[in-house]
Amino acid sequence: MAHHIPLPGACDRGPAKILVGGRWTEARADRFREIRNPTTLDPLARAPDCGQSDVDAAMRAVQRMVGEEPRLQVTDFHLDAISGGSDAIARVTLVVEDDRGRRASADAAHEDIVIASVEAMVAAVNQLLRRPPPDVATAIAAASARASHA
Repeated sequence: MAHHIPLPGACDRGPAKILVGGRWTEARADRFREIRNPTTLDPLARAPDCGQSDVDAAMRAVQRMVGEEPRLQVTDFHLDAISGGSDAIARVTLVVEDDRGRRASADAAHEDIVIASVEAMVAAVNQLLRRPPPDVATAIAAASARASHA
């Protein structure tokens, strides 16, 4: 006998919801994926098959978590399927640029395109935040050059 477990975001009642930025929001998906028990393969629930607008919402949530400074923009976004079938793994590669013109690229892979996108975005943001601002980096390089010639 199969037991139905209601999952947050399951589409059996009302609009489908996904967790973005710590809040359950209505998914913008028009397609759904059946979630099955891996042991019995009995259906457990239907979940939204997230798309571009859901990825955009997740990226905005990352920007809100980072704060107003630095202002970030995704300048390149590439999606590849690195395995086939209904449980395909997606690899997201992206480039993020901040308001000072610094750029960082990162990639991540996951079954869920939203999770892969957020993981790549967070990795790129972490790269940017670890780098000193250009004026500080130039001052450090100049001081190092002076010290080595002294």
